[in-house]
Amino acid sequence: MLASDLQCLPNDLIRKLRSAVELLDRAICLEVVNRIREIDEKHAELLHHMVVQFQYRELLTILDQVTIKEA
Repeated sequence: MLASDLQCLPNDLIRKLRSAVELLDRAICLEVVNRIREIDEKHAELLHHMVVQFQYRELLTILDQVTIKEA
């Protein structure tokens, strides 16, 4: 998965997921991933896999590369 794959997601979801990953909060990560699933099922599945496999470092690396869109 690349940062560009997540670029289409709303800023609030990116921010919430990044915060949950930083806190290592699996429950909140999964909640955010479920919200992402409503928008992008394919990438939500990949994110879900990363969370349940505790791939937080890899996920954070990807999220760090996502550009937050200005309102």
